[in-house]
Amino acid sequence: MTELNNSINELKNVAQFIAHKLEEMILTGELAPGQHLIQTDIATQFGVSRLPVRDALKILEKRELAVTQPRRGVIVRPLNLQEVSDLYELRRLLESHAFTRSVRNLTEQDIADVEAILQRQESFSMGQFIQILDLDEQFHIKLCSRCENEEIKSSLVKIWSRIRVLRSLERDWDDWNKNSVKSHRGILAAIRAQDYKKARQLLEEGIDRAENKITASVKAVIALSAQSDLTKSAHN
Repeated sequence: MTELNNSINELKNVAQFIAHKLEEMILTGELAPGQHLIQTDIATQFGVSRLPVRDALKILEKRELAVTQPRRGVIVRPLNLQEVSDLYELRRLLESHAFTRSVRNLTEQDIADVEAILQRQESFSMGQFIQILDLDEQFHIKLCSRCENEEIKSSLVKIWSRIRVLRSLERDWDDWNKNSVKSHRGILAAIRAQDYKKARQLLEEGIDRAENKITASVKAVIALSAQSDLTKSAHN
């Protein structure tokens, strides 16, 4: 039985490792939105059987980074303009509300934790995009952590997972981390001054800016893909 448990745990660890590596490849653009995730190819790439790869793909789907489509199999979550609009509208509504419910309840330790997150974010360069993305999410989630509605907080975590592929486009924006830190510093300063109305306004303005830039980036990617398809058709 111990041997069986060890084998199961090893299989889980391998699947988690592969899922982590595939997530990195998605967020850095090595795997493009809509790209097929073929079990046999991934198994060959990592030198494993198809079983842990299958489990890794399930992990990616649970994290909203991949989806299964009829007759296409598992693919990296594709870009969709309507999805950008829908998700950011939902994020704005829920995060703004959760922030308002939470901000007056933040403790001194919470503020110190937010400051530590910002200091870490300031220390990274765009070459460490995934770490920056993680810290950016931690900043927002921490500010909403004192909202007492657990369903809202749970929904927010799901939204953050859903927009992760969209936010991966931020890796190509000049000064993205610098501007993110500047925005976060403004929000934190307003909180420290107990100007909660201004803090909420800055939060919402940051969400709106992100949506507008991501929308423009998605349009550019879709247009480029369409042009590539036309070129291929012309050559055939």
